[in-house]
Amino acid sequence: MSAAPLLECRALTRRFGGLVALDALHLEVRPAEVVGLIGPNGAGKTTAFNVVTGIHPPTAGEVSFEGRSVVGLRPSAVLQRGIARTFQNIRLFRGMTALENALVGRHARLRTGPLGAILRSRRVVEEERAAVDFAMELLRFTGIERHALARADSLSYGDQRRAEIARALASEPRLLLLDEPAAGMNPREKGVLNELILAIRDRGVTVLLIEHDMRVVMGISDRVVVLDHGQKIAEGPPDAVRRDPRVLEAYLGSAHA
Repeated sequence: MSAAPLLECRALTRRFGGLVALDALHLEVRPAEVVGLIGPNGAGKTTAFNVVTGIHPPTAGEVSFEGRSVVGLRPSAVLQRGIARTFQNIRLFRGMTALENALVGRHARLRTGPLGAILRSRRVVEEERAAVDFAMELLRFTGIERHALARADSLSYGDQRRAEIARALASEPRLLLLDEPAAGMNPREKGVLNELILAIRDRGVTVLLIEHDMRVVMGISDRVVVLDHGQKIAEGPPDAVRRDPRVLEAYLGSAHA
């Protein structure tokens, strides 16, 4: 592939005291890819997400998005640059509806300030109406439109996952980071999720995916990157990674012994 990387991590290192969670990681994600990031528990996968999205600063190294550094930016600024994410543990506003949660995600793209919200100009009203329409379209896209007015805490686990994805997409990201989206889903829900992730890619959003379910990650990824103890030990097409002896020893072998 000759396309310039959308996301590039160079020599990315993150230490927590004496623990090295990421050790000189080099990672590239190109436009229109689905990239799977796998590895055993404690391999550094979620730490990589947290560093990329500004939750944790790197101890060393660089993170570039569309050729510009995002190191030092707050998570809200990283979101505005075009990187959105979901979380391993669902972080919806549980007392709000699915629609309201999606509208929270849309806030990153609204231009109305506090004064405009008070004055309620025609432009503000039109922007709010457009935000609701966009949020509803995303609920349709993710398959939960019928639950638009339901509280998040009343949704099934799978629908909460989809609501969180809709909220992330509401910011119109160019890169979406999904942290174990299939966790807690049954086989049917996982099949629907696979279709949704590919539809997100077809929508023009690049996807970087952490997932423990090998059937999910191997079934939809263009490339798979494997971490172990914070280091990249393998990278390539799913079939090649599946057969890599280092992967079998560090992750797949222990998972399927």
